[in-house]
Amino acid sequence: MKLSMLAIALFLIGSPLSTRGRQLSLTDIRPSPAQIPILADSVRTRSMDTNRQAKSQETKDGLKPPEVVRLEEVQTEEDGKEIIVSNSNNRYHLACNAKLKSCLTPASGKDYWLFSKTTRWQPQGAKECCMTLKFLQDYSDSYNNQENIALFPVDDDGTMFGIYMLVSSAPASPKTAREYFDELKAANAFNHIRDEYVCFDEDNSEPFFAVLARARDVGRMLKQVGDTAGAKRLEKSDFANGLFVQMYNRGIGAGEQIYDSLSAEGTDFVDVFNSPFNGKMTYSINWDTGRYRRAVYDTDHSKDVPALRFNGKCELIHPDVPIPSR
Repeated sequence: MKLSMLAIALFLIGSPLSTRGRQLSLTDIRPSPAQIPILADSVRTRSMDTNRQAKSQETKDGLKPPEVVRLEEVQTEEDGKEIIVSNSNNRYHLACNAKLKSCLTPASGKDYWLFSKTTRWQPQGAKECCMTLKFLQDYSDSYNNQENIALFPVDDDGTMFGIYMLVSSAPASPKTAREYFDELKAANAFNHIRDEYVCFDEDNSEPFFAVLARARDVGRMLKQVGDTAGAKRLEKSDFANGLFVQMYNRGIGAGEQIYDSLSAEGTDFVDVFNSPFNGKMTYSINWDTGRYRRAVYDTDHSKDVPALRFNGKCELIHPDVPIPSR
């Protein structure tokens, strides 16, 4: 929803303008083109001071500044959107009616102020109090019989904000790939023979990791636990020298894939696929150091030059459990 910058600026600097329960016509308070840069700078400058005010305002005059959150995930369907935003402390699951102009998709990588029913914020320099969820709803939409949330951009021009239904909120879950892995390991999720190595990309800005196991190691471990029949079936299969791979995204495992071996040394592996495009994925692994290179090829364009490349390092999930001699 677009809120006139003049309306915001007047609130921030203090003004005799008052709605007294009446929704103002935005056309009545639209700034002139010459005013826009000045007012936008006014809003932006004050937005940068939000976090500095937070601690003091929480104990002063019952004020509660908005939290600062970022987009984590969005799902769009025919009639609505589901949005997850979070910060280091909390995670919010929101929803909105896609037919409403206030059902905006937050931009990835940008900060947003989250206004809840308890938010009461007096921006630095403001002569009047307070900026609240209700203040924003007076210029936008509301969801009846639901707890509402507003998301207001911190470092944009201060004119676009969204109104949403609060589906649920919870303390923030782990963010990094390592934290998701540690959470699963603490829950004893990696208790299968094929849970041998965990691998993290060097660029771990995304919460992905992979769990790998060499088929030959799996066969040896099956024999060690007495499952000789299972070991023999594996040895006679087409992937006896392959690589078991299961990718995890935000702690959720995808289906297991089996990569074929490309070398007698058992260091190079490939998985060929034809959906969503014709391609292949390869792993090249130095088992002595754990270093790996993973590549994705779009073979319709090039069979030799990868479209994506990743480097990283693998480590044993259970280093205290000896692996049978290779």
